[in-house]
Amino acid sequence: MKTAAVVQLRGLAFTDDQHVSTATICALLRQADPTTLLWSERLRYARQLISNGPDVLWALLRGDSEFMAGMREAFSWLFGWTRATVQLPDPAIAWQPWVQVMTSRPGRFRGLIKRAKALETIRVACYAALQALLRSLAQCGGSVPDTSRHDPERPERYQEACLICRVAFPSRASWAVHAAKKHGYRAPATLLSQDQEKPLCLGCGRLYANLHRLRRHLLHSQSCRVGWGSFHPTETVAGDIHAQMPPLQIAGFDRPEVRPDPAYTHPGVVEALLALEAPDADNVWHTLLDFAEPLSVLRRSLRDWASHPEAQPSAGDLVEDACLLIDPELWCEDFRKGKRSPQSFAPCTDLHRPPECRLNFVLTGVSAVFKVDDPPLPELVYPFRHSVPLAAARRHLDWLEQACDTFSAFLASTRLSPVFLEASSKAFSALEPVSSWAVGAGLARRPGGLGSPI
Repeated sequence: MKTAAVVQLRGLAFTDDQHVSTATICALLRQADPTTLLWSERLRYARQLISNGPDVLWALLRGDSEFMAGMREAFSWLFGWTRATVQLPDPAIAWQPWVQVMTSRPGRFRGLIKRAKALETIRVACYAALQALLRSLAQCGGSVPDTSRHDPERPERYQEACLICRVAFPSRASWAVHAAKKHGYRAPATLLSQDQEKPLCLGCGRLYANLHRLRRHLLHSQSCRVGWGSFHPTETVAGDIHAQMPPLQIAGFDRPEVRPDPAYTHPGVVEALLALEAPDADNVWHTLLDFAEPLSVLRRSLRDWASHPEAQPSAGDLVEDACLLIDPELWCEDFRKGKRSPQSFAPCTDLHRPPECRLNFVLTGVSAVFKVDDPPLPELVYPFRHSVPLAAARRHLDWLEQACDTFSAFLASTRLSPVFLEASSKAFSALEPVSSWAVGAGLARRPGGLGSPI
């Protein structure tokens, strides 16, 4: 993630590494991530509500399940960071001690929020340090980045396309908007109901309050689409029904008429293909381009043409070829994206082992020796969700950043000379999981540390 604000604040040049993660941004700026800020403000607001909120406001808020869930989440986050350093119970189990602190000692409660916010900021910075070390391991090990498409705005496979414009769409809805604007496309439910003076369904005989409800009915009723025109009212339908009334059954009789379901097949396509005197692959394809219909409707119409009693002898083979061509990946030149999904600001996503990571070693020459001291907090390891004193956590962050820098230099030196990293098991545990992945990339465990393979 890279934003204009980060470019200005950090002075990132055009030639610098542009892969700046959310954790790296927060670590460089020493600022909390957006989720932490949200939780902190929720807790401050909760203290104000408990101390000064009127009963009427509490009555309104208690009925808001989303608000209460957000408050529970914020207090759970606060307790997670302070449970080992503060003598307060879990707020989900014992709420009254927290109320007592917020009302009688508001300064202490604000201090707890600041402590939790600072510990969360340290956690993000620790994660960013490991993330940078992992990137260094991947670069030194020649790991090939995953180039597969992970854009959430683009589907793995497009199912809809406008064959006329050669544009692929991520959904039927986005295609329908384009087809309606550019080619006058109308949904089958709209076409069936557009000539009706009254919102009467000619499939089942129900009179609706307006045409919109009739179209909604036809959208979901396949039997009425197939049997459209079967119902005949015994007398002229007069008057309108109230907008809030349910559908009214009109007196009449049925004269069954069965037609292909226009939601799945297009009679016009079948008729146009039957009218071809000498069909071949080219004129069949150009016939399809005369119709703006969903791809599934075009495929079904082709198969209905091949199975028609009056179909040309070559229809079966031509249909198979045409269905293969009705593929957005083959025919389209423009691939549209869908709606932008809400951007995630989660700074600490899971770390993943770099694929095909193997270090290349130089085993001759003078050995380069590196050293990493023991961590001040051996228990503060990835994913860094430990309730510890704030001062000790800050010392551990300083140690971790220096240790990651030393480990990165150690990895870079493997291509220049034999190397050895002197460190204890506690230090390597604090650098997990990257230290184990480095061993898997070719480093050898030796007494007192890691080194080039012998």
